[in-house]
Amino acid sequence: CFMAEYFLPDMDVLKPLPCKLETKVLEQPDFADLYKPEWSNALCEDRKHLDVLGVGAYDNGKLVGLAACSADGDTMWQIGIDVLPGYRRQGIASEMIAFIKAYTKEQGINRMELNMWEFNEDALAFYEAVGFKTYRRYMEMMLKI
Repeated sequence: CFMAEYFLPDMDVLKPLPCKLETKVLEQPDFADLYKPEWSNALCEDRKHLDVLGVGAYDNGKLVGLAACSADGDTMWQIGIDVLPGYRRQGIASEMIAFIKAYTKEQGINRMELNMWEFNEDALAFYEAVGFKTYRRYMEMMLKI
């Protein structure tokens, strides 16, 4: 059985936290070498044609955080975020989300959404803190044939 919650942010609540790392805008050509396990929440190799925008956080040239959007609709983009374990809880994800929020609003995108495992309480607390709100749950039941 699988359950996930889907979140929409309050676009007026998303605010960046200070991040001391260099950030860089990434576009489709920049993603080619990034379809790796450490970036699997941000990018989807099976649907790479939908990955349209990203922002990377770099520590002395090393990519340590990646947030990327897939264009799942004309007015909605889905966001995925990965930050390497040693760099978490330093404001990196918050800064990347705030950047993507500003950029997507300029592009006429009026909502971002994401999904997460329901048991991931740390992620839930983070997403709520930066302005995402639950708007639906997705459930499934696996049947043995």
